[in-house]
Amino acid sequence: MKTLIHKQRIPGGSRNKTLLTIGYYVAFVVLGLRLGSLGPTLPGLADNTNTSFSQVSSLFIAHAIGYLIGSLQGGKLYDRFSGNKVLAAMISAMAITTFVVPIFPDLRLLVVCFLILGIVEATIDVGGNTLLIWVHGEKVAPFLNGLYFWVAFGALMSPIMIAYILSKSGTVSLVYSVLGLLILPAALLLFLSGSPHIQKTVDEPSSKKSNGTLLIILISMFLFLTVGSSVGLDSWIYTYVVETGLGNEKSGSFITAVYWGTLLIGRLLAVLLTSKINPRKILFTNVLGCIVSIGLILLFPNSFNILFIGICGLGLSMSSLSPVTFSMAERLLPISGRTTGWFVAGISAGCMFIPWIIGQFFESSGPIVTMITILSAVIVALCVLIILFIVAQKRSKHT
Repeated sequence: MKTLIHKQRIPGGSRNKTLLTIGYYVAFVVLGLRLGSLGPTLPGLADNTNTSFSQVSSLFIAHAIGYLIGSLQGGKLYDRFSGNKVLAAMISAMAITTFVVPIFPDLRLLVVCFLILGIVEATIDVGGNTLLIWVHGEKVAPFLNGLYFWVAFGALMSPIMIAYILSKSGTVSLVYSVLGLLILPAALLLFLSGSPHIQKTVDEPSSKKSNGTLLIILISMFLFLTVGSSVGLDSWIYTYVVETGLGNEKSGSFITAVYWGTLLIGRLLAVLLTSKINPRKILFTNVLGCIVSIGLILLFPNSFNILFIGICGLGLSMSSLSPVTFSMAERLLPISGRTTGWFVAGISAGCMFIPWIIGQFFESSGPIVTMITILSAVIVALCVLIILFIVAQKRSKHT
């Protein structure tokens, strides 16, 4: 197996590190804007293609499949070519595809568009994480939390911006035109920036080879379970509130907004905490926080106030799981584009599978299956995390 030699000699020194970091943050803001746009524009796309909601919802599946493909294949590009140029090319492809989305009156062509969008967006996701780690090395933790803050900010602002445009024009075509225009400057910024050095490889002892592979699998599983749970909660919490009778549509929207708000607050706090606290301690505390928060909701299922407290706890606990996991991975493993691709593949698979599982049992078992599924996934994630720590300790003894 090959291992990577970390090179932190970034051309231009600390000033260029700052510029590169800003470039990746801008890339993730526009990524968030695009990722948050499909749901609010779905009715308009259904009208454009003269299809039902059940038919046009196939766009979600096409996008998810594309994201999984991009996760597994896109990382290889960053190991071979100039990282910022690859990232700029993918953002340009995202902008162009976004422009043409409302042009197609045929759902089959639209499915192809969203498959392509999934591939390029996953490649951007992999690239932002990988390149930021290459720039900052072992000090990357707070910067990764910043990266995830900005993608969440973009996703939060997207429906607000879309609602405003639709209220003024009433056309989904203008929405996608504006999105495409907002995306393009990020591509230009990265194209004109210098890239961090591609990490070089040397042979790794066989004793570390198996542990390294196992660590990649365990980290991917952990991300599958935790990020999938977060997306599952975000996808179903509105319906959970309404169907349990804990509140009406406004209450459901309020709880969803509370979840996103605490996610953003948690990521801001993590920027400060991760520079001082070991990632392992943060991850362990966050997972326990998730278990306690869901347990509280399950113990008092008829209390809206307890639900509010539990959702706040879940938002804060889940907020930094992804970036802190990537930060921990940087300390345990040599990070390449391909390695990051496996991590993002775990995330994208979890984002498909766990919300789907909840949906399969939501009507037959009742809304409470939402919390039971998430609790089960988080408990398994805790077990995976403990095994991960044990394997990492064994690997360190061979260093």
